Amino acid sequence: MHEQMTSTMRERGMNVDAWSRQLVLRSGKIIVTYPCGDPDAGPGWVVIATADALAIARRERESRILSQLHVQLPPALGDLLPVPVDRFKITGLECFVLERMPGVTADAVLPALHDVSANAADFLFALHRATRGDVTVTEAGWLLRLGWIFDQAVLRHPAVASELRLLEASLRTKAIGMPWVDVVCHGDFKIENVMYDPKTRELTGVIDWEHAKLVGLPYIDLAYLVVYNRMLRGQSWIEAAHDLVRSNDIDEREQRLKQRYWEVADLPPQMVPLLRAIAPVHHIGCRWQGSWTPAEVVALRTMLRDCRTLVETATDLSGPTLAQPMTSIQQA
Repeated sequence: MHEQMTSTMRERGMNVDAWSRQLVLRSGKIIVTYPCGDPDAGPGWVVIATADALAIARRERESRILSQLHVQLPPALGDLLPVPVDRFKITGLECFVLERMPGVTADAVLPALHDVSANAADFLFALHRATRGDVTVTEAGWLLRLGWIFDQAVLRHPAVASELRLLEASLRTKAIGMPWVDVVCHGDFKIENVMYDPKTRELTGVIDWEHAKLVGLPYIDLAYLVVYNRMLRGQSWIEAAHDLVRSNDIDEREQRLKQRYWEVADLPPQMVPLLRAIAPVHHIGCRWQGSWTPAEVVALRTMLRDCRTLVETATDLSGPTLAQPMTSIQQA
């Protein structure tokens, strides 16, 4: 496969060196890294190869979204996104070529974790400022922004369908006619998908945009960044997500990230509890497709009930804001 892939890339005008790294994921994706034959010409390419129809559809979608964002975003942000380069087929595999992003990723609790997370949050602040759109939620707008998430969550997790539909009804009652803010949402914003310089800990790129929405929800990405960091430290997703919903056991760094987000996002106050409540639904509707143990189903039901209580009883739960200096990315 590697020889055919290398030969095809060279035939298509890419000055590739021999492949340097390969990852085979459980989803069936094969990720192959190619340095550039001329080190001064760039960092090289990444090839994502798959025969899975769903993975192919997601890669096609990612390529379309990245191409549009490179036109839409200011250079300071666009430079942090992969560039789709090419697509070809070999031995039954669809191969998608992206420019390789400099830096490394983290998939464990490292000394750099907090600094990289803060820089990743700065990226989100800037992305949401640059793509903000102010609207009012209509009946059709409900389906576009929130309704489809509940439909997917119910389809994937029928064991908690009743709790999901009750929460949906409460959210819908609040949302229709409400001032709303749309932003570009990455959809899988975790530290594994953030590239950074290991020396400076500065952000060098954000990868894996297959779950992105050009008309997406604020806050969801930040919530998953915080939850995933907790999962790296050994907490289950349900426990971490529930703590975030209840603002329970939130450490100082996490609270600071949340407070900065609410300030920079400048959302209508009545949106805040809705976003906090839908964050867990977004995860089970858009990311998680596995099964739950009986104990996990009980815990999930409890969390969804708490989400409904949050919507029905809260007004503005953003909390006090902290004045923070903008980074160069945020200024973009």
